[in-house]
Amino acid sequence: MSERTIVFGATNGLVGTLALPAAPGGGGADIGCLLFNAGVVSRVGPHRINVRIARQLADRGIASIRFDLAGHGDSVRQSGDHSFEEQAVIDIRSAMDALGAAANLRRFAIFGYCSGAYYGFATALADKRVAGILIFDAYRYPTRKTHALRYWNRLRQPRVLRGLLGAMQRGAASVLQRARVLAGGGEEQPVPELGRIDFIPS
Repeated sequence: MSERTIVFGATNGLVGTLALPAAPGGGGADIGCLLFNAGVVSRVGPHRINVRIARQLADRGIASIRFDLAGHGDSVRQSGDHSFEEQAVIDIRSAMDALGAAANLRRFAIFGYCSGAYYGFATALADKRVAGILIFDAYRYPTRKTHALRYWNRLRQPRVLRGLLGAMQRGAASVLQRARVLAGGGEEQPVPELGRIDFIPS
């Protein structure tokens, strides 16, 4: 197995690492594998899983490239003429070109996590060279329970709890002061601010 880092893409702004087998093997060796970012995690993948997968594939005679999409990891940010998904598809197709040229391949499999799963699926729809996709944590189906858990987790944030406590203290102070005024204990005075509620934006 050999590994080398390359730059590729229309402006050579993308960075990737090729993992090439010492000698082509049988089976699926006519298909190369593409591995890239999971969310904002670099091309090494969560817990370096992309590195381990690439090396095991190379041991089985399968070439791969693990690379950073534009604006992630070591790859430069592009012009912004395309949406995130459009640019990701362009980058993945460029990675096919690079791996295909390095290993003489015309068919590819995509391995994607999280946002990488969306981009991999979009690329499979756009490019006939994609022979297979393996995706994880891509599509989600929200329910009433997931919405409730989402808001519950927000309420458990320390700053939200502090804000709620401050609001309760202000409310209690206001009630006590109003009670004193009604009981003839003096004029109503402004209640000092003890805290505020900071809501986390959705």
